Amino acid sequence: MELDLCEGIRVGSGSIVLSHIQFADDLLIFSEGDERQLKNFYRVLKIFEVAAGLKLNLNKTKIFWINVEEERVRRWADAISCGWAGLPSTYLGLPLGFKRNSKSFWKPIVDKVNSHLDTWKGKLLSFGLTFFGILSQLEVFIGLSEKNICRPKSHGELGIFDVKSRNCALLNKWIWHFSEDNNSLWKKFVVAKYNYDQDSLIPKAVNERNAS
Repeated sequence: MELDLCEGIRVGSGSIVLSHIQFADDLLIFSEGDERQLKNFYRVLKIFEVAAGLKLNLNKTKIFWINVEEERVRRWADAISCGWAGLPSTYLGLPLGFKRNSKSFWKPIVDKVNSHLDTWKGKLLSFGLTFFGILSQLEVFIGLSEKNICRPKSHGELGIFDVKSRNCALLNKWIWHFSEDNNSLWKKFVVAKYNYDQDSLIPKAVNERNAS
C-alpha cells in the first residue's frame, strides 16, 4: 500500500482503511472494484509464495463482489485463475452477507448440525435402549420446567446453564470491550461505520449537530 500498488476500502467517513484480515491459515483481502489493484494483490501473493516457500491455493480462493457487474468479476477471476461468488454466501461454514435472523441466515448452520445428527445418535444411544425406554425418558424431560433444568446437578437437576442469561452476559462483555479497547481494529471499524462516539462508555451515535 505504501508503494501505491494496492489500496484497501475506506469505512464510513474514510478515516479507517481496511486492506486485509489475517487468520491462522486464512486471509481476507479488501479492495475497491479495480482490476489493476486486484492483479497487484495477486502479484504480491505470488512474491510471498516464492519468498516463504508456501503454496498459494487458488482452488480455495474466491472473489466476492459488492455493487460490481458480474461479467467484470468473472473476467477478473479468469485472469488470476481463481473462483468467484456473490453475496449472500458462506465463509468457513458460516453465513456471509445474509439478512440477520432470516431463514437463509440459519440454514447453513442447521444443515451442518443435521449432517452430524446420525453420527451423534449412533454414539450417544446404546443398542440396548428400547423404544419404550426412549419414550419414558422423553416423558421425564417434558415434565421438567426450564427453572428445574437450569438448577445444578448437586440439587438433583440437569445443571444446564440458562442460555438467555449467558447470552446477555456475553453481550454486556462486548459493551465493556467497547469502552476499553480503544486501539483495537474492530472498535475503530464500528466507530467509523456507525458514526459512534469512541469515548462513550457504550456504543452511542454522535449528535449530528456536534459532529458537524
